[in-house]
Amino acid sequence: MFRTSPFVWLICSFIGYFATYGVVLPFLPVWLKSYHYSEETIGIVVAFSFLFRFAGSMLFSQWVKQPSALISMLRLIAWFSLGLVLAIAASTEIAWLLIALIWLFNAVFGAGIPLTDALAGNWQRQVSLDYGKARLTGSLAFIGANLLGGYVLGIFGDQSMICLVIALLLGYGALQMLSPNPYPQNPDNSQKVQANVSYKTILANKQILALLAVLALLQGSHAAYYAYAVLYWAELGIGVELSGWLWGVSVAAEVLVFFFAGRLLKNCSLYSLLLFTTVVAVLRWLGMGLAEHFIPFLLLQTLHGITFALCHFVTIRYITGCPSSYIAKLQALYNGVCSCLSVALFMLFAGVVYRYNPVWAFYLMAMLVLPSFVLLQKVRNPQRVE
Repeated sequence: MFRTSPFVWLICSFIGYFATYGVVLPFLPVWLKSYHYSEETIGIVVAFSFLFRFAGSMLFSQWVKQPSALISMLRLIAWFSLGLVLAIAASTEIAWLLIALIWLFNAVFGAGIPLTDALAGNWQRQVSLDYGKARLTGSLAFIGANLLGGYVLGIFGDQSMICLVIALLLGYGALQMLSPNPYPQNPDNSQKVQANVSYKTILANKQILALLAVLALLQGSHAAYYAYAVLYWAELGIGVELSGWLWGVSVAAEVLVFFFAGRLLKNCSLYSLLLFTTVVAVLRWLGMGLAEHFIPFLLLQTLHGITFALCHFVTIRYITGCPSSYIAKLQALYNGVCSCLSVALFMLFAGVVYRYNPVWAFYLMAMLVLPSFVLLQKVRNPQRVE
């Protein structure tokens, strides 16, 4: 295997993962619609996909007992995901099997991000790795995949998405086979007693519980956007190629945040940054319901750098500051509960409303963010987790 530094290995891993996800996330609904699935069915498939991502995140994190096992597990996830997509491509005529395979793919592939972030957290402590700069390469790959996906589907048709995903997963699996030096270190004997900290212990901390609730509302509010944005824009006359550009702009905003946040926001508190994120989230989803043309949507997409990227950056900074025995499970809780479970539940709500009036789905997302203003008071003066 080719040997490389932890920083380069993480960059390759983020690029491979987000290039694939950058096609799957926005264009899976379009691909399903090309096989004549209804919008209601698509909403259910996508919503439960996030539930399966939640289950996969929690399960795979439980299986990884030591940091040194993270890389082997990530390689297994990459190749297993490829096998599942090949099975999906062969099952388009059998609806129940196709949907089951999509959900299983999400359970497996979805575990890649919390495990990669847990690996980054360990390397941050071990070799002072810059997480923000490594993570922004994933965002750049996501942008490229959005644009590439829109271009490929525009030329070859919506059903060509699956071939593109297969090609990208092959690349992801190949990049995972690189060998980092040094490998992540396992805790020494004095730390092994702490390594078995349970989810129950973590959730008994009221500050962590309140923080997770805020993050669940903020990340969950992206549900209508993830499931219906491309379909909604199409109804307004914005084609799939322009939709790719809209997704690309949103992730370009992510890149800027990840690049500058470490230096510019190092003295800003957890409370102030999440309060700012909450305000912007309410404005973004109200704007999505009010906008009708490409340019207003283009401007609103830049707010993704706040509603997603800033929220994610602050969370990773908080998790990294916790004891090493907490990192993997906290990362799993954040990804599983806040980025998967809440998104799935909010997506089900959005799906019901979207059938009657697509605009209302985005207004609903704005309303669901509002309790964050109250919950944030519990993390105004965060205490160090011991």
